Amino acid sequence: MVNYVRDKYSKIITLRIPKDLDDVLTEICREFGYSSKSEFVREAVEDYIKYLSSLMSDDEGLEVIDFVQTHKVIMI
Repeated sequence: MVNYVRDKYSKIITLRIPKDLDDVLTEICREFGYSSKSEFVREAVEDYIKYLSSLMSDDEGLEVIDFVQTHKVIMI
């Protein structure tokens, strides 16, 4: 299991989703071994940001850092 350590570079946000979508999210997390819905959402947001940045040309000014290197992770 992987737990992200809260640090000064992390921000807690609130996300509301419809019950039907939550049911799907719960099943996906169980099926693919995510330790939490938060872990799945973090990964999905990071992947989508990387995808969008790949569609933009270099001169449009979106700088995307490598999120994997910025997370402090503890393996349990």
